[in-house]
Formats: sequence, C-alpha cells, structure tokens
Amino acid sequence: MSAMVVVLAAGGDVDGAIDAAVRFATLERSTYLDQVTADLALALLDPGESGDPVIDRARSIADATDDQVCHALCALASAVRLEVSGRDADDALDDSERRLAVLGLTDTRWREVYRTIAGFGAARQSAG
Repeated sequence: MSAMVVVLAAGGDVDGAIDAAVRFATLERSTYLDQVTADLALALLDPGESGDPVIDRARSIADATDDQVCHALCALASAVRLEVSGRDADDALDDSERRLAVLGLTDTRWREVYRTIAGFGAARQSAG
C-alpha cells in the first residue's frame, strides 16, 4: 500500500496519494518501512513548514531501526524538500548522496522520484 502512495504521488495524483496514505495509516499490519515510505511521500507533497512534522515522524520511525538505507532515504527526502521550497539544500543534498554512496546506492533514481513528487506538491501549494 505504501508503494501505491509513492506511485500516485509521482504520477501527479496528489489527492489520490493523500487518500491512499490516510487509508494506509489505519492498517494494523504495516511495517516500519511502509510507514516511512508513505510519510516520505506525504512530506514531499507538502514541502512547506506544515510538512515538517510528517518528515520528522518518518525520521523518528527510521531512527528506531538499524536500516541505513531507510535513514539515507529520509535524509534525501528532507534535502529535496529543502531544495524545492527554495531553502539552502546543498549541504543536505551532499550528505544524503554521501549516505547512499556509502551503501553502494549511487544510481537509484530516488532523487528524481522525490523531486517529481515534491514538484507536484509545490505546484499544488502555489495554486492555492
């Protein structure tokens, strides 16, 4: 189900992604990775300050694990949110790319997916 949130968000169906995430949140049998994945998509759809608690929740869930890929993806999503919202993101992007590289994940396309999702979120925010 969390993958559906990402697919809908990356495809520009912001309302569908949000609805899927809300339905997903009520499921009792989700894993930490499902929760983090859905939260990252939601946070990317809301690159402003109101999305900060969602990215913080994703990080908190990830921090309770030893899943370094999950930690790196949280860092990348956070950096992309900074970038899309016009905040200084250079150091955060470099850090997230370094984290992925240490894990041997230098060409994953997550950055492009996250930028696409965040772009739809930013467009929705500017439209009102």
